[in-house]
Amino acid sequence: MKRVIVSIGFVGAFVALGCSSSGASSSASALCSKQATCAKKSSTAFSESSCNDDLVEAEEKAQTAGCGDEYESYIDCVNGLDTSCSDDLGEAITAECGSKVKKLAKCTDEAVPYAQDECAAAADRVTARFEACGVAGSSSTDGDEEDDDSRAECTEEAAKASQRIADCVDAAACEVLQDPGSADPDAVKSYSDCVSNP
Repeated sequence: MKRVIVSIGFVGAFVALGCSSSGASSSASALCSKQATCAKKSSTAFSESSCNDDLVEAEEKAQTAGCGDEYESYIDCVNGLDTSCSDDLGEAITAECGSKVKKLAKCTDEAVPYAQDECAAAADRVTARFEACGVAGSSSTDGDEEDDDSRAECTEEAAKASQRIADCVDAAACEVLQDPGSADPDAVKSYSDCVSNP
């Protein structure tokens, strides 16, 4: 099974976490309602009916896999977060509900479709750092995004390696990432040693 951490976009988080107009828990319905309110305030396109449908499906998958308790625990945790529309919900979930989503993903990764595995999350960290430093061509994907089935499995070893490299990139000065040839040689060597050594 893929190693999973929480790295969920503001819209995706609520789509993943469960809100249904028929048969879903009141906490799940509250999540969908809050997402719709935030989308309206920011003039962001959002389909509450699609949110309902996706979350009913996620809940059904969790129940079918015998993971209903883990799913409800996940939903209740996110519903209890004290966040506003301007907050980074992904960061809040990581900080407060990370253990809940990991337990759910361990039970069944079919019920948390918007949670990323650690390899994908590390790739996003690298992309974000390169973009922050103004490095061109820093997208983590080329062309269309790959679907989940086409990606290599994020094993524990691969996850550790990906996160280590992301840590190295985060710690590097922008000058090193932009133009190693003109950056401080010691800084370049430190970065090179970091990404090369396991």
